[in-house]
Amino acid sequence: MPQIEIPNIQSGIAGGTIKAPMFNPNAPLLNQSNTTCGIYAICHARALFGLPALPPTPKMPPRVRNSPSYFSNIIPDATKDVRWFATKVVKASQVGEVFSCDDMEKLCKAMGLGAKVHATNNIGLMQGVIQENVDKKRMVLVPFWVSSDRNATCGDPVKASDWARRNRSGGAHWCLLFGYFSDLKSVVTYHWGKYWKFDIQHLVNSNNDIRDWPEQTWHPANMRAPDGRTYVDYKKGAKHPQTDVTLEAKPLSTDLGRKVVVIANPRIEFKFKKKLY
Repeated sequence: MPQIEIPNIQSGIAGGTIKAPMFNPNAPLLNQSNTTCGIYAICHARALFGLPALPPTPKMPPRVRNSPSYFSNIIPDATKDVRWFATKVVKASQVGEVFSCDDMEKLCKAMGLGAKVHATNNIGLMQGVIQENVDKKRMVLVPFWVSSDRNATCGDPVKASDWARRNRSGGAHWCLLFGYFSDLKSVVTYHWGKYWKFDIQHLVNSNNDIRDWPEQTWHPANMRAPDGRTYVDYKKGAKHPQTDVTLEAKPLSTDLGRKVVVIANPRIEFKFKKKLY
């Protein structure tokens, strides 16, 4: 499917062909890819919601953190980047990548958003989740298998089983869905720092067919900084014989497949606090 330019989204909304009530044309387009695609998808959701660019600090007294004023007076902590929330607060990852819808729900909440996992194992369920929640000014984080081949399908949702059989390149990925076309056959999403039009049936097929692949496994490795210092970081792929720890993700077919994460803006949905937070 083609990428969509911002003026076309705006004209589609004005013309009634696109339903995207929380679209913000001034939201910065981050390079949402590779090892932190899920985290930066959340960051873009915050931008479309009109929330501050930096995540809120979690180091606040419970009585403040659990009150509505916490979300209307968000205090940014410039010393904490978005990876820190996944690795240190939610403790769902060693490197910032998140391979679980349940962990993404926790991460959204840690970053100041309402969140809830929904099952989407067929197109009817997916259409229902999308229409109901977009109409309520919510967005949907959708895990899918993205094609990274340098051809016409690059960036599109594909079935992992088809791609593996053809020895094509791709992997598990997150997109932010925030709008749909009036016929409910196509949706407006954000990933790789761009806006995309996805066929909803292709997205459902891709979401339902997520598979394990080598790059979900990480291992510690010695890295060299530009100034010559050596430090330990994590690299993806097959385990190196000299390493003694491997970080295995859970089976992606059950932790990512057939699920999405609905996210809500806490500034306009306090009534959902007990349900979503």
